Amino acid sequence: MMFLKKFLEKVLDILFPKRCIGCLNFVSNNSYFCKDCLSKIQIFDSFFCPKCKARIPGIKKICHPEEKFILGSATNYNELVKQAIWRLKFKFITSGAEPLANLLINYFKNLNLQELKIENFIVIPIPLSKKRLKERGFNQSELIAKFFAKHFNLKLEINILYRIKNTKPQSEINDFSLRKENVLNCFAVLDKNLIQNKNIILIDDVVTSGATFKEAVKTLKSAGAKKIIALAIARV
Repeated sequence: MMFLKKFLEKVLDILFPKRCIGCLNFVSNNSYFCKDCLSKIQIFDSFFCPKCKARIPGIKKICHPEEKFILGSATNYNELVKQAIWRLKFKFITSGAEPLANLLINYFKNLNLQELKIENFIVIPIPLSKKRLKERGFNQSELIAKFFAKHFNLKLEINILYRIKNTKPQSEINDFSLRKENVLNCFAVLDKNLIQNKNIILIDDVVTSGATFKEAVKTLKSAGAKKIIALAIARV
């Protein structure tokens, strides 16, 4: 059975050779990023303050303690990462979810997690509205979250947090106050009993102003969630 699987994989590689999700050159490895593109992606090694983006040592807040969560980002939103995420979301290259998730996994491994006890967390992707999910056919954050949760052996919950508004894409809004208004009260929790006293890792593809994460955190906290870490592939 294993032999047959490997044989089929080789046949598919010949018929449909893999391309780098960053530059679209052919690749012979399983990363979906060529070596040249990978060398241009800097993986961070710390958490950040969700308000001022200052680096945080470990999981201790050194500024803005009023913020209800800690922000994590694997890398910067440079042109290469931007293209990879764009191809996943808008060109429907769903195979790009795994290499992007690997960036997040490698970032998380770089962190000082001794105090975190990650095994006590559940993973929740930022949900799409029903309308946008139907249009796209998949939630890119959910695809990324599946790989992340599987790697760290964490429970993935995709039916707890959901959108009750079909908001305009945040990428189309430049003003911070308008971004905040756009996502105001756009999330809800299906069952508060599933959230109470839970530690949560929220996952999204890109963080810019942080308005989407903050609104999701507000909703989860009001439902009784404890610690929340918000993770994105890239930050603008």
